[in-house]
Amino acid sequence: MSVTSSAEPALIDVPRGLKNVVAASTAIGDVQGRAGFYHYRQYSAIDLVEHCTLDEVWHLVLDGSLPDPDPLEGFRAELRAARETPLPPAVAEALPILATASGAGPLDALRTAVSLLAAAEGFAPVLDLDLPTIRTQGIRLVTAMPALAAALYRLGQGLDPVAPDPDLSWPADYLRMITGSEPSAEAVLREINGVGPDGSALSSYTELADDGSTSCGCWIYCGCYAGEINQVARRKSRHEQSWVAPEWGWAWPANRRIIYNRASADPSGRPWSERKAYVWWDPQQRRWTGHDTPDFQIEKAPDFQPEPGARAEHALAGTDAFIMQTDGLAWLYVPTGLLDGPLPAHYEPDESPFDNALYRQRANPVRVHYRHRDNASHPARSEVYPFVFTTYRLTEHHTAGGMSRTLPYLAELQPEFFIEVSPQLAAQRGLKHLGWATVVTARTAVEARVLITERVRPLTIDGRTVHQVGIPYHWGGNGLSIGDPANDLLPAVLDPNVHIQESKAATCDVIAGRRPRGPDLLKLVEDYRRRAGISEGGT
Repeated sequence: MSVTSSAEPALIDVPRGLKNVVAASTAIGDVQGRAGFYHYRQYSAIDLVEHCTLDEVWHLVLDGSLPDPDPLEGFRAELRAARETPLPPAVAEALPILATASGAGPLDALRTAVSLLAAAEGFAPVLDLDLPTIRTQGIRLVTAMPALAAALYRLGQGLDPVAPDPDLSWPADYLRMITGSEPSAEAVLREINGVGPDGSALSSYTELADDGSTSCGCWIYCGCYAGEINQVARRKSRHEQSWVAPEWGWAWPANRRIIYNRASADPSGRPWSERKAYVWWDPQQRRWTGHDTPDFQIEKAPDFQPEPGARAEHALAGTDAFIMQTDGLAWLYVPTGLLDGPLPAHYEPDESPFDNALYRQRANPVRVHYRHRDNASHPARSEVYPFVFTTYRLTEHHTAGGMSRTLPYLAELQPEFFIEVSPQLAAQRGLKHLGWATVVTARTAVEARVLITERVRPLTIDGRTVHQVGIPYHWGGNGLSIGDPANDLLPAVLDPNVHIQESKAATCDVIAGRRPRGPDLLKLVEDYRRRAGISEGGT
């Protein structure tokens, strides 16, 4: 449509609605709903939540990058100074009115409080400011928002606000400003344990109800705070309790040390061996008892027979010890539900350089392989990828490293991504101890320091010698200790039932030196793929 006057032709072409209308441009963030991608400066918001602190994300938003340790400490000093600045009196006096205003929701009150803060401290419109001033105002806003939100919440509950404590982390201090007390790990444990309708701690997951009257952080931990006692912290001496030591710490679920322990008694409920008695049926008390928490319905007698049509645990007889199985019996094979089986079978990994020594079928015929040029598998016995590698974890790091690479003590103990090779492989490929090596697959190539060790030995199978490469998988691009991610080397090949990746072992090549960067890295990988005869479709 067009906006016109009676005397003039059309002045402005206005599109219908707001489609394709650019109100402003920003590099800070975006919500790409169709793609399922919500980002801050091209970092996934989910990844930032999992791996970064609020300080680091604010540095990313305000200064454009995730900080290294030294700049981060300087930035934290700026945040602390802003955090210690009290709210202007005009804002503090208005908060009780905002918190209790009729019809005003929490976000309405917070939005108005932020506007009052900006007016009281003389904030100017961003378009009129230079970048340093915008940054200063931004720091003031991000540090004031938790205090404003917490104060409005407490005032709305008839409680006095709690001032910020810059010595605490942001989440801990926000919790303190909300609750009025210091964060307590024991209080968190009690919440995980769960509470009943009367607010008291639950004693067992069997007390959980589906009617909303109980709450629990995780059912397997329900009972760890039974009787309002931190069961996990118990340290009774072994001389003061039975040999099972049920009062030393707490084991999930239900402080049970051995699952399916009904099987330690015979069908009539008596121990198979008095010397090894563990749990048993007490005919006088009409209940299961013993040294451990019975893993059975406590009052179900050994001679119990279920009614026709009974369901769940009520369908199990008093002799059916394996209560997590549908028939209550131990299984030597899986009778139903698997796409392979029913008996366990050995298959070689997808990229194994050897035939299956047990069967004619080399790899699992129903494995899930996503065929794509970026997820190509290597041909069997390929001379282009002559070595076998496997990934594993180190004591000092946790899984892919996102939670441990940011910790100074752990990063110092394992400071760099490395691979382990034998002296023979090192000599064959010209690798030097503590030098650099590049590991190449059809998926990508990574670089790592070289650790030459006798513990990763060549294997001789069917008269052929194959060298192994050991690769820890804890590294990535963020944290104090960074490096290439080993998991990028692996193809996505899954077992057919629960889709766990079966390609823990795969093949590769190893060359001395650091990997190329940018387009040259892609050329290196493509050259290997071409020499191995891998098609565009990934086969």
